[in-house]
Amino acid sequence: MKNLRSCLSCGVYGFSRVSKPAPRKLDDIFAKRQKVICARRFFTENANHSKSNEWQSTIDDDEVARLSRSGMDWWDANGEFIALHTMNRVRVPYIKKAVLGVQGEMLTSSKPLDGFKMLDVGCGGGLLAEPLARLGAKVTGIDASARNTHVAMRHASLDPSLAGKLQYRCITVEQLAQEKKVFDCVVSSEVIEHVTEKESFIGAISQLLKPRGSLILTTMNRTPQAYVLAIVAAEYIAHAVPIGTHDWNKFPKISELTELLQENGLETEDIQGLAFNPVTSRWSYCEGTDINFALHAIKV
Repeated sequence: MKNLRSCLSCGVYGFSRVSKPAPRKLDDIFAKRQKVICARRFFTENANHSKSNEWQSTIDDDEVARLSRSGMDWWDANGEFIALHTMNRVRVPYIKKAVLGVQGEMLTSSKPLDGFKMLDVGCGGGLLAEPLARLGAKVTGIDASARNTHVAMRHASLDPSLAGKLQYRCITVEQLAQEKKVFDCVVSSEVIEHVTEKESFIGAISQLLKPRGSLILTTMNRTPQAYVLAIVAAEYIAHAVPIGTHDWNKFPKISELTELLQENGLETEDIQGLAFNPVTSRWSYCEGTDINFALHAIKV
């Protein structure tokens, strides 16, 4: 039988072998059944809520439908989302460094993000939210797709250690901002390049941040290089991501993005280039920001 084991540096799960499964207790079976019931109720209520709320008009329905996937799609580490799985090896350490102000190798605690209240905007199936919660943060993951949030919640229920540390909601960031909630850190990874109303998106994020709170984005620059590598090479040649995943015209230029952040009370602290190798499906840090980059901003 396979047993989940978490990497202490980035909270990413891998698998190891154990001799035999632990016996299932009646209470465990009942608890699992209750989770399924709650998941069904969650899916239905949030699907209806997302249809009726006026903020839904700021969302590109085609993008939401395109990025809605089943649990098998999201959590297949060698499937169509392999680039997002392997990206955790660079984006999770970047988030830790931004939030804590120290390099990953200087951290000694297995829960370095303990005490931080974090929001993952556009969480998808939970590929980033789960590692952040395993590192100690109290994470709320939101997504405009009821199917994605349902998948994320079901997968999180498989790990008892996430209980009380991770919740998911099918809601837009604009809707959540209306609830007057605030967070120590907002993360939105590989999302803004799919957003049509970027002004509304960033404005809502700013409202959700505490003073001196951190915003971490990862996205793609609107450059000719990004078109060639992120769309032509990654989608049509290497098939690292599904064809049609990206619209180059929606990619934000760094200058446009930093200006938009500043207009919403967010000061850019750092921009880090990221490089994806479509052959090995691995990520690394790089000096250039012409294609992929991570950005850290502070609410002033």
